[in-house]
Amino acid sequence: MGQHKSKFINFLNSGCPVSTDFRAITVDAFLEFGFVFLFVAVLKPYVIKELSAASVIQVSLVTAFIFSFFSWVYNLASYQKINIREWTFKKDIIRYSKNVLLATVFFLGYAYVALHYIYHDEIVLLVDYFFITGFLYIFFIAIIFYFFSKFATYFNLMKSVSKQNKTIQKSKTFIFKGKNKDEIVETDLSKLIYIQSIGHYIKIFLKAEGDNVDMKVIRNSIGRIKKIMENHEEMFQCHRSFIVNINSVKSITGNSQKAYLILKNTEERVPVSRDNYKYLKKMYAFSENKNTVQEKKYLEVV
Repeated sequence: MGQHKSKFINFLNSGCPVSTDFRAITVDAFLEFGFVFLFVAVLKPYVIKELSAASVIQVSLVTAFIFSFFSWVYNLASYQKINIREWTFKKDIIRYSKNVLLATVFFLGYAYVALHYIYHDEIVLLVDYFFITGFLYIFFIAIIFYFFSKFATYFNLMKSVSKQNKTIQKSKTFIFKGKNKDEIVETDLSKLIYIQSIGHYIKIFLKAEGDNVDMKVIRNSIGRIKKIMENHEEMFQCHRSFIVNINSVKSITGNSQKAYLILKNTEERVPVSRDNYKYLKKMYAFSENKNTVQEKKYLEVV
């Protein structure tokens, strides 16, 4: 019993695939519409089987619209609060439950009016059990669709990652421009060690001949620099003022309260924020003996 409980807790705390952009959320809403419509129209749960074919289609359409619309609105309103690096099944199930609860209130209101007044000539309804039975059906459908939607999100993510991995046109060269016309730094990803923001200036640390390090300084912001490298997962912002090349990391020292990355070619210690420390521990295995960083076969769901 204890072993199963431990596995369940680990599942709840594991990373969860989640849609965080308008297009993906809209696609999920259309999937939910189709799923709910087919469930009601084909299985005809509860007293819906007593309705005529035309009434079944009407009820199926309205039911599917209610759940998919409120799901779409709720997800659009809440997705900006999602930190995909720390998003777990526990957090996702809580969010989904709130979403379903909101839609359920409106649906049960519609269903009560529809079955009592609109289609009352076609069915004989047991009023005493209406809300209990309706809630149980919704709970059952919600569980099935939840895991169906997670599978669809995960499948789309895997497809996207596979497409990115096959894209060979992706440039490995960065061109950083400062506010002055003569401030231009062009470098290859393999030479880039890390970037530091100090006030209105950006320090770019590059590999030079031998074990030397070359530093370039331009006037720019860390936000604009990060945007240039947003398609390169090797470049990771470990701290609000630092972006590191993961391939240049030797080891990590410290703990979640205060940690630093030790980089190759330099004795500098780059600080790591608490949240990013946890993320790096998930993404990478740090070996203090070999002083290397080896990437795990781990997919961070986005």
